[in-house]
Amino acid sequence: MLAIIGPTASGKSEIISDLISKNYSAVNFDSCQMYSGLETLKSTPTDLNEHYLYSYLNHENSSNVFEWGNKAKETIEKIIERKRNPILVGGTGLYLKSFINGIDNLPENTEIKNQVNEMPFLEMKKQLEKVDPIILKVYKDERRLKKALSYFLFNNQSILAGYQKHRYTFFEDKVTVLALIPKREVLLERIRKRLIRDFDEMVEEVKKFKLNAEAIIGFSEIRLLLCGNITKNQCIEKIEIRTRQYAKRQVTFIKNCLKVDCTYENGDQLKNFMVEYDLEKKQFI
Repeated sequence: MLAIIGPTASGKSEIISDLISKNYSAVNFDSCQMYSGLETLKSTPTDLNEHYLYSYLNHENSSNVFEWGNKAKETIEKIIERKRNPILVGGTGLYLKSFINGIDNLPENTEIKNQVNEMPFLEMKKQLEKVDPIILKVYKDERRLKKALSYFLFNNQSILAGYQKHRYTFFEDKVTVLALIPKREVLLERIRKRLIRDFDEMVEEVKKFKLNAEAIIGFSEIRLLLCGNITKNQCIEKIEIRTRQYAKRQVTFIKNCLKVDCTYENGDQLKNFMVEYDLEKKQFI
């Protein structure tokens, strides 16, 4: 199966729109695109034909990678049953990485977990020195050490062994990852053009939206504008800066944390993979 990942405004939606006509069906792994409403602010594709796991959550509800992964697995199986080719698309690298590599599914006891969380740091380290001293050489931060002690007290074994034993896998087959990462100056220009083009519509969306959606870039900034706390130009500048920062984090994750098979600078280059990729053998020719 194929996956296309890229930062915001890289042009993923345009690629998918073209692939839909070539018997592909898109399965979203962008965490913001999973929530309904604010479609312009999120840059949701206007035509969701053969697009799945877009706008299916209410902002009052929460989700996580485990829930999404199971939904994605079910969706992919249904797409394949219909003789179409599923393709993962999005910008949340952690979701894609978890889908490919699986996630930790460690058993835990809430009572023990709460007791450990209330322990002073030095007392917690003393306990680990007695029961699992090796973990102190692996982890240094308090959160991970607390998790390690909680796991040991409940399961009577090191969390390192637990990670090997309790691994939840979503997808067994190979996923070929294609990254769409435009040159920096091109990406920044795309971000600005999209913001200027859609800004007035974004403002109208936020004005009508009744729930809190601060995780969506631009929502809190436009709220400040509507309250008269900042000007239009200041609002656009704040959104642009925040979007740039987010895009930079996305690119960093893609380059450092994902095994990418091919990277493209523009959509035209990426479209050529239709010729280069053998769907049956799941490899490049």
